[in-house]
Amino acid sequence: NIRLPHPSFVSLHLHFCRSTVYRARVFESALANMAERFIAVVAIAVGTAVASAFDTGGCDSSSKAFDYMLHVQQWPAAFKTTESLASTTFTTMHGMWPSREGSDESSYPCTCTNEAFSSAAVQPIITEMDKFWPSLEGSNTPFWTHEWEKHGTCANLASQTVFFNTTLNWRARIDAISVLQRAGIVPGKSYSATQFDNAFKNSVGATALLGCGTAAGNELQTFSFCLDKAATQIKECDQSVKSGTGGVVSCDRSQHIVFADGRGPGPTPPGPPGPPSPPAPSGDQCVPNAHGPKCSTDSECTKYPHCVRCAHSGYCTETPAINFTEV
Repeated sequence: NIRLPHPSFVSLHLHFCRSTVYRARVFESALANMAERFIAVVAIAVGTAVASAFDTGGCDSSSKAFDYMLHVQQWPAAFKTTESLASTTFTTMHGMWPSREGSDESSYPCTCTNEAFSSAAVQPIITEMDKFWPSLEGSNTPFWTHEWEKHGTCANLASQTVFFNTTLNWRARIDAISVLQRAGIVPGKSYSATQFDNAFKNSVGATALLGCGTAAGNELQTFSFCLDKAATQIKECDQSVKSGTGGVVSCDRSQHIVFADGRGPGPTPPGPPGPPSPPAPSGDQCVPNAHGPKCSTDSECTKYPHCVRCAHSGYCTETPAINFTEV
């Protein structure tokens, strides 16, 4: 005889099976929800990382797009190097850089082609290049090479000669020091940012971006002007550019700005005796207007008093380098 299980046992067994199936389905659903949440978190993290990569600014070799040309002139007297003392009556060029504005203000196109700098390209204008586009530290050719290969290749101008000549022509057309002198702004004194703004606005139709060296206080080092993309017209810089954080806008506009006269050591002119000339370096320190210890890297200089970096000349210097949006 076959003994069948008691009905209550069968009912209990069926209830246990149904409960087990229900718990399995609940657990499966929970796992699916956890997986979806994990995927969402990963996607957000990846998206944030990608966005951060594009928000870092600086040199962008992935896109040739730009909105305007930034024409950057240097005031040699503010750099207090031996090379700059001969050029204290006019500005010299740093560069003309294809640049961006708006949300992309912190980035710029760079090295858009592999066309190398050619000395032959500047030979027709070499006299002007040597006078108005000198390197304030070291030889000129590496400086010009950098400006062409990093920035000039992105400018969409016909040739290297056209790029350099256009840049020099704008320096002459603006004639910054003459503009300031006509407005009563002369080297050796301090002025408000508004005085500089009014002088350039009234003369060339647009204000200049003012860049200062931080180590020497609020001392003016660069004048920068915004041109259209073809470098044919000057224009007022976009507000996103004026409120940027690069070296070309580093002057504290709430304070008076020092317009240095660049006077170096030399014979005292007739009249009351002036202050003594700075001491010559002893070989183990840096002082203004003189070479410090020999060097090949910045780290070799920081151990000496007053030395902050290794200059292109191969000697330590107490003059910091300018920190532009590009170097």
